[in-house]
Amino acid sequence: MQTTIIYLIGFMGAGKTTIGKELAKQLNWKFYDTDVVLQKKYHFSIPDIFSQFGENRFRIMENEVLKELSNYRAVIATGGGIVEDQENLILMKERGLVIYLSHPFQASYERIKNDKSRPLLKKTTTELNNIYNKRLPYYQQANMTIETNGKSPLQIVSEILSLLKK
Repeated sequence: MQTTIIYLIGFMGAGKTTIGKELAKQLNWKFYDTDVVLQKKYHFSIPDIFSQFGENRFRIMENEVLKELSNYRAVIATGGGIVEDQENLILMKERGLVIYLSHPFQASYERIKNDKSRPLLKKTTTELNNIYNKRLPYYQQANMTIETNGKSPLQIVSEILSLLKK
């Protein structure tokens, strides 16, 4: 499979950043995390953006960052909610390969529940589960899905690399 951009999508805690860094290293490509790039570009932390400007403004900023990054040969770890904007999904599918890192909600939640840098964690577990379920149909529009639960990052990267060779 020939592609010059790989987008990793999935819910918070699915391992997009960890897997993305290793995948980029194995491919000898650049790696970008949309959240990190966004924070550097706008000089605000994500919690500060949410509290000062709101989630809608954050999504606009996220969209701008995605468009900029979509011009590079790279592995791009996206924010969990980037898929809620259909324009983002269309852009990613036009420019590259979209891989959904599928991870059960409860397992993802256990990984991230104490992470203070995630503004959505101010919501209840039920509200987060509802967000997860709302995003699921968007995640499932990816070009490929990799089940990640119970696998090490290296196993997941190896699985992606074998699929890329087909």
